[in-house]
Amino acid sequence: MATDGKILQRGTEHRGIMGGAELLRQTEPDAFSGQAARKALAALKAKPAPAGRFTVIFHPSITGLLVHEALGHNAEADAVWAGQSILEGRLGDRLAPGPNGVGVPLDEMLRGVQRGVYLEDGHWGYVFVQKGQFICHAGQAHMIENGALGEPLRDVSISSLTLDVLANIDAVGNDFEMKMPGMCGKGGQSAPIDCGGPHVRVADVVVGGQQGV
Repeated sequence: MATDGKILQRGTEHRGIMGGAELLRQTEPDAFSGQAARKALAALKAKPAPAGRFTVIFHPSITGLLVHEALGHNAEADAVWAGQSILEGRLGDRLAPGPNGVGVPLDEMLRGVQRGVYLEDGHWGYVFVQKGQFICHAGQAHMIENGALGEPLRDVSISSLTLDVLANIDAVGNDFEMKMPGMCGKGGQSAPIDCGGPHVRVADVVVGGQQGV
């Protein structure tokens, strides 16, 4: 946690393995905690996020959060069977456009955006399964201006309908990362998970912030 006397920000780092205490021996405490501290300090200097509809590029950590929260929970068999998921009765339907931009480098994705938001460092998400609506919060973000990364942003959340986001994907990256270990719970039970993916670009996403467009 970091504060300048007016606002409070936090930075987090995650590591996980399928194993045991050897993870602790493989982790350098000062470097690990220092990286989290640098994120918190950087967030103090960042500007509040704008509010409005933007083309958004998801870092792999946000892609993983999207797949987990927006699609994964909606695809749970008990919710579909009970008629509590937007995916009920959609077996065999195409939900995403199968974009021709598969394998696009990040810099090429950026060049296609005049004004947008780049989201990274997925923090948390929540999904309303029956409505097909989800919320994701990013620990770090940047404005995209004229095809390049611009000023850093803080306190950025996105909200949309799952099927709208899937339909508005227009580019998928040529990279892949899975570095979001954690736990997911349901019905009083929990299980260790990890998630990630490639960079993904999505048009017309609602960004929640403190400034008008």
